[in-house]
Amino acid sequence: MSGYREILDRAPYHPDALHYCGLILLGRGDHAGAAKLMGRAVPALGANADFNANHGVALRAVGKNEQAKASFRRALAANPGHGFALYNLGSLLAGERDWAGAAAQFGRLLEKNPDSAEIAHLLGQALAELGRTEEAAERYRQAISLDARAMDARLDLAELELAQGRPDSAESVLAEAAAATTNLKAPILMAEILARRGDGPGREKWLDRAREIEPRAAEVFFQAGREMQETG
Repeated sequence: MSGYREILDRAPYHPDALHYCGLILLGRGDHAGAAKLMGRAVPALGANADFNANHGVALRAVGKNEQAKASFRRALAANPGHGFALYNLGSLLAGERDWAGAAAQFGRLLEKNPDSAEIAHLLGQALAELGRTEEAAERYRQAISLDARAMDARLDLAELELAQGRPDSAESVLAEAAAATTNLKAPILMAEILARRGDGPGREKWLDRAREIEPRAAEVFFQAGREMQETG
C-alpha cells in the first residue's frame, strides 16, 4: 500500500491509486476509509464497472444503501453482465425485502452462471417470497442437482413442499441428508413433517436427534411450539 500512498501524496486524486488503496482498506475491514477514498475517484472512474462494484460494497458496508445501489447500477450500466455487481445488488435488494428486484438480479446472474448452486438457491428464495412457488421449487431442485450437499436448498424445498401439503415429498427431499447433518433445523423440520403425517414415533426419533445436536436450543424451540399450541 505504501507505493499507492506515495502516489496519492503527489497526486491526491489519482483515480487508480484511490481505487486500489480503497480495496486494500476494504480487505482490512476499514469500510469507512475505503468508501471515503473511493468516493474521491468517482469523477474519474464513474463509468468503470469494476470500480463501481467495489465502491458499492464499501458503501453498503457503512450503511449507505441507496448510494451502494446507485454504484452497483452504474457498474451494470457499464457492463450488464458484471457478476460481482449483480450478486451484490441482488443481495442488497433481498436484504431490503425487494424480492422482485432481487429475483431480477439473481435471474440474470444465474443465466451467466448456470452451474452455481448458490445462485440457484438465492433465486429460489426470492421467487418463494414472491409467491412463485413452483418456480422456486424448480430453482431449489436445480441447486440440489448441482450440489447434493446444498442443505439450505433442501430445507427450503422441504418447507415449500410441506406448506403445499405434500409431506411425503418433503420427507423424500430431506430425510437422508438430515440424518447426516449437524444443522439443527433439519431434524426439527423432519419432526414436523412426520407429525403432519401422524407418525408419532418417527417424530420423537427426530426430536431426539435435534437434542443430540443442540440440547438447549432444541428445548427452547420445543417449548415455544408447545406454548403456541396451548394458546392457539
